[in-house]
Amino acid sequence: MAGEVSIIDLIEELDLREKDFDSDFSSAAGWALDCLEHIPEAGESFDFQNLHVTVEQVEDKRIISLLVRIWPQQDQE
Repeated sequence: MAGEVSIIDLIEELDLREKDFDSDFSSAAGWALDCLEHIPEAGESFDFQNLHVTVEQVEDKRIISLLVRIWPQQDQE
C-alpha cells in the first residue's frame, strides 16, 4: 500500500474502527511513523491489532510503501 493512502481509506479498506486510532495522522505513512516512533528503514515492522505492517520502501526519510498482512482475529474468551 502506498504511504500516501489516507487513514480514512485505510480504516475502510481493512475494516477497522476509527476509534482505535488515537493519534493525529492523516496517511498510512503517518500512522506507521506514529506506531514506530522513529523514521524507519525498509524492512522494519510493527503489529497493530490483527495487522502485521512492514515498511517496504523509504526514500529521503519518507515512507513510500507499506505491506499490510491481516491475521485472523482471535476469539476473546
